[in-house]
Amino acid sequence: MSDTHGKPTEGMECMCTLEDIDEESYCEYQTMPSGKWHPSMFASSVVEEMLNSQFQKYLDDVEKAASDCAAAVRRLVVKGPPTHIFDAHGLPLPEGETHIEKVWFMKGDEER
Repeated sequence: MSDTHGKPTEGMECMCTLEDIDEESYCEYQTMPSGKWHPSMFASSVVEEMLNSQFQKYLDDVEKAASDCAAAVRRLVVKGPPTHIFDAHGLPLPEGETHIEKVWFMKGDEER
């Protein structure tokens, strides 16, 4: 964890695709309230997919649960829609951190 961006370490591997993470596929995420940057355990393509799909997945899950189980709908509604990207394994939150604020992609030096 750092106040500045880093680089992929030797042998870094995506937990999802098992591909090597290099400078083309490296990304980091900024957690709050510390504002520290952390290396993602996922390749940038996986994080991009998460950014593009987590809200729709939530909507699909609510729709599916509505036809199957009222308790599941209640759990989803109480939890609320995803307002920040999250994944306990590939983007873990250190103790004391509440959410991911930004993601930085090394390729293109882009923050989102």
